[in-house]
Amino acid sequence: MLPAGTFDGGEVRHRRPHAEGRFRARLQAAAAPGALSAFFLYRHDFDTDTSDELDVELPAGEPHRALLTVWRRGGHEPADQRIVALGFDPAEAPHTYEIVREAAGRVRFAIDGATAFASAAGPVSRLHPMFNAWYPDWLPRGGPTRGGFMRVVRYESAPP
Repeated sequence: MLPAGTFDGGEVRHRRPHAEGRFRARLQAAAAPGALSAFFLYRHDFDTDTSDELDVELPAGEPHRALLTVWRRGGHEPADQRIVALGFDPAEAPHTYEIVREAAGRVRFAIDGATAFASAAGPVSRLHPMFNAWYPDWLPRGGPTRGGFMRVVRYESAPP
């Protein structure tokens, strides 16, 4: 939930981290102005204050796009990234987002079954599947005038 009039958000993290495999979520992004909905795999390194991360991020509003990002521990800039134009509003109805981790850091991102981005720069550490909806300060915002929510319809993971 993203309550109106606040910058509060929410986050859910799977207890157990995973290595290689297929991670798939069917979700409807939040429509709250200035919000970001995300499905991602994550592990934070407190020594360097950096993360291993594979992100599917969906900013609210137009242009409708997905930010598909690979982060490697020790880096303060993405190891690889693609911004993908969507032919739909991700807040209007649920869509399927998938992250496939393979050996040696290969990763593939798919949207509604179609490959949207592939990279060989992925992390190899075990990562926690996560979901969140929040208000990042790097997106334009003037204060949320109405609330919203991100709805996760289904989540599943499987070995490669």
